[in-house]
Amino acid sequence: MRAALSELATVRGEVVTALAVAAIVAIVVDDGAAVALGIVAIVTATVAVLAFSAGTRPRERNERSLEPGVSATDEVERQRILIARARLQELASQLDLQSPPPIETPTSPIDSRPLVSVVVPCFNDERFVSEALDSLRQQSYPNWECVVVDDASTDASWEVIRENTDGDDRFRTFRFESNSGSGAARNRGIHEAEGQLLAFLDADDLLLRESLTDRVEALQRHRDDPSVAGSFSAVRSSPEDVTLSSLPDRRHATQPPFVDFVIANGECPFTLHAPLVEISRIRSMGGFDETMTTGAVDWDLWYRMLRNGHVFVPSRTLGAVYRQKEGGITRGNKAGHTAAGAALIRAAFAPVQPGVIVAPTAFPMPEPLGSYLATLVVADRAVRFAAMALAEGDLGGMHKTLDVLDTGTWLLLERHLDWHSIVGRGAARVLGLRPKDVGEIEDVLTPLIGAVIAATAEATA
Repeated sequence: MRAALSELATVRGEVVTALAVAAIVAIVVDDGAAVALGIVAIVTATVAVLAFSAGTRPRERNERSLEPGVSATDEVERQRILIARARLQELASQLDLQSPPPIETPTSPIDSRPLVSVVVPCFNDERFVSEALDSLRQQSYPNWECVVVDDASTDASWEVIRENTDGDDRFRTFRFESNSGSGAARNRGIHEAEGQLLAFLDADDLLLRESLTDRVEALQRHRDDPSVAGSFSAVRSSPEDVTLSSLPDRRHATQPPFVDFVIANGECPFTLHAPLVEISRIRSMGGFDETMTTGAVDWDLWYRMLRNGHVFVPSRTLGAVYRQKEGGITRGNKAGHTAAGAALIRAAFAPVQPGVIVAPTAFPMPEPLGSYLATLVVADRAVRFAAMALAEGDLGGMHKTLDVLDTGTWLLLERHLDWHSIVGRGAARVLGLRPKDVGEIEDVLTPLIGAVIAATAEATA
C-alpha cells in the first residue's frame, strides 16, 4: 500500500511539473489561450492532490491503530460491547441492582446409600435372563436388592432364575401360576420391594456397571426439591445379540435438564429402564395399570406421575441397553401399542381425567398441555420486552409489561424459561448488540436478570 502511494505521488509530481512548464512557455510566447489553459490545469491538479491526501491520510492512521488481524468491523463491534458493558454497570448502580448470590451445590452428592430395589419381570426369556441378572450383580453401587417375578414362563426361565440366584440373599424370587401380564408382574415386585428407591430391569435387557451409582448421585443432588421424584439415565437400543462384556462401564449421554409434563410434550419420556424413582411415589400412583395388555403400560405410569407434577432429573450417562428382540411386545403388536400411545397423547392435550391427580406435588398439571405451552410462549415475549424496558432504565415499564402474565404460573415459568437467553436478547436489542455478543456481557447482565426474575415472580405468584 505504501509503495503504491509513493509511486502515485511521483506520477502526481511529474504531471504538475509538466503543466507548470506548459504554462510558463505559453506566457513567454504570449499565447493567452495557452496561459489560461495552463493555469486551469495547475489549479485542477492541486485541488485533486489536496483532496486525495485528505482522504488517504486518516485511513492510513486508522489502519495503523488497529491491532494485527482485527478488521474495522470487528473493532466497531468491540467498541459496542465495551459501551454496552459500561451502560449496564451504570444502570445497575443507578437502580441499585445487586447480583444474586451464587448457588451453592453440595460438595458430596451422596451422603447416604439408600437401598435400591430392582424389579425384574420375566416371561419366556431363558436365553437372556442370566445375563440380565449378571449385569445387576456387577453394579458398582453396593446397596441393592433384586425382586425377580416370573410370569408363568413356559420355557426354562424359572429354572435359570433359580440357578442364578440361589445362595445370594440379595435376590428374592416369585412365580405366578398363570400368565398375568407385565403390569401385574411389576406390581408384585413393587409390593415385595423393601428399598427406598426403585428401578426396573426387564429380563432381556442389561445395565451398565455404573448405572445405579450415577442415578443415585443425580437424585441425591436434588434431595431438597420436593417436586423431584426420581432420576433417569439414557437407554440405548441394541440388537438382541448384544453381550454384557461388550458394554462400557459408563458413557456420557446428552440429556434434557429435567423431564416434566411440559418437556415430555405428550410423548413417552423414557423407556422403562431409565428411571430410578422414590418407591413411595410409585405406590401413591397405584403402580402399573394391569388392564393395559397391548403395550405402553410404563408410558401410562410416567404420564400419571408427570400430570401430578412430579419431575425427573438426568444422570447424563448411558445406564442401560434395550434389546431389540424379535417377538417383543412392541414389535409383536404394533397396532395395539400404537392405539395405546395415541390415547395417551390425546389425554395429554385434554383436561386431566378424573382419578389421575391422586398424589399431587405443589404444582400439578391438570390443564391441557397446549395451555401450558401457550403460557410459556406469552411469557417468553413478555419477559424479553420487560428486559428491554429495564435496559432503558424504565422500571415502571418493566412491571407494566409483565402485567400480561397470569397469576399462579410462577412455578411453571421458573422451571421452564431460559432467563439468561431471554433477558440477554432483550438487552442486546436495546444496546445495539448482536445476539451472539450476549455472552460477552454475561457478568454485567446478571443484576438485570435477577431483577427481571424477581419482577416476574411478583407478577405471577
